[in-house]
Amino acid sequence: MEQFREIELKLSLINREQTQSLLKELKSLTNKENLVKEMLHSVYYDTKEKNLLKAGLAFRMRREQDKWTATVKGMGSVKTGLHQRKEWNVTVKDETPSLQIFSEIPDLKKEMQKIAKEKELIPILRTSFIREKGMWEDQEGNQIEVAFDIGEVRAESKVESIHEVELELKKGKVESLFTLGKHLADRYPLTPESTSKFLRGLILLGFSDKEKSSKALQIPVVNMEEVSTWESFEFFSRRALEEISYALEKLLQDPKGVESLHQLRVSIRSLRSLLFLYKPLIGENQYKKMNRLLRDWSRQTNEIRELDVMILHIGEWTAGLENKKDADMICKEIKKALEYQKENFANMVLQGKMTPYLLDVSGRLERILDQPIEKKSKGKAVTFLKKRIHQQIKSFMKEAKTVNINDKEALHRLRIKGKKVRYSLQNVMQGISLENKNELKKVLKITKLLQDLLGTMHDSHCEMKRMRELTFKKFNSWSLAKTLGNYEGWQWKKIDQLEIVLEKQWEKLRKSII
Repeated sequence: MEQFREIELKLSLINREQTQSLLKELKSLTNKENLVKEMLHSVYYDTKEKNLLKAGLAFRMRREQDKWTATVKGMGSVKTGLHQRKEWNVTVKDETPSLQIFSEIPDLKKEMQKIAKEKELIPILRTSFIREKGMWEDQEGNQIEVAFDIGEVRAESKVESIHEVELELKKGKVESLFTLGKHLADRYPLTPESTSKFLRGLILLGFSDKEKSSKALQIPVVNMEEVSTWESFEFFSRRALEEISYALEKLLQDPKGVESLHQLRVSIRSLRSLLFLYKPLIGENQYKKMNRLLRDWSRQTNEIRELDVMILHIGEWTAGLENKKDADMICKEIKKALEYQKENFANMVLQGKMTPYLLDVSGRLERILDQPIEKKSKGKAVTFLKKRIHQQIKSFMKEAKTVNINDKEALHRLRIKGKKVRYSLQNVMQGISLENKNELKKVLKITKLLQDLLGTMHDSHCEMKRMRELTFKKFNSWSLAKTLGNYEGWQWKKIDQLEIVLEKQWEKLRKSII
């Protein structure tokens, strides 16, 4: 009988043609001419009513060579492809499923009997795959079992293929899983696999993953009065990273989707703001490294986002034109550029180019969190957060009072500072009771106003520049040149109108700032 906590990183191979090349890489990592090769057959059992599944348990009988093992797994958690769950294993004589197998674990047996209610256990799905595995060890003594599984999940008449790398931590730090994972993802088209083989089988059976999706989007609430500053940072940072992972998963499903791209950008921005909030805790050096990595990742999405917004604004422009013929030619050129960028971006996503960023961020965060206990702040989270948030608000308010509304660079800097305040508040307000909530709502209102007005003005300037770049030497007729002039005139008119609105609102805001 064996009980342990399983920690493994799963990565799915996108391009199956690179299977042999990846296997060769895994052999070199383990310093073995040949990996250990085994055939694994598993059958998952439950009651007809799926009582075990509803209780968050999976009961599996697996044959490895001539040996059978009965396993119970808790659902645990999955974040950035990292699977953590409790697992109980018992070696048995044959494949006959029975809860009596777990007699040596009385608490588990009693709980399962209570859940199953003495009902018959029946097979609900099967997995069969060839596993090639070896052991990787680094100079720090971290040990990881490296495995490559090729096979299938079968549920009734439906089948899904398995082509995935499993990195299971046997000894050492979780960070090492992400380091090794990134090493592989830099070289091969891999994506984090958040769905276990068991769950994939359930989906084949018709179980929707909507429940999984809703859980991924739930925002748990932690009472900041009861946890330390370090515990709050760990909670918020892991949650933010989970949101990035979930957004990337959605982007993989819809790599050309405007909303899926937007959610990835927002989740990256949210983690950047969170790291800024906790900068005194994690240190300037760690903050700069993480912020630079997240900024570089976000920049990979800038061009396609800007073209998406530009297309929307061009639609507003053409709606007011009487003669749309020349404008339609211009629109066609912009849409062509957007489709080209979308195709390139989708290929980049589907080739796993986003995966190294996610694994690098995850590994660096694990390194920060894996501090000696004496270095972790034991002060109350509520005290730290209130102080930091009010520092940010005070700095923002001070600059907001004195900024020159005609200084575009100063306004842009203020807008960025407002973003940090806004995301900091959104990150922690669910779990902290702050005084002067009316003041905080006022700050959120100001930052939103800045983002809406200044963001639109910034977009207009960028779009005029982009329009010139995309149409340069392509349209030589006087009629088209006149239409392009009309476009710039429309943009400048919009900027002038926004500046008037901004100036009026700014006077009101200055009077209301405490």
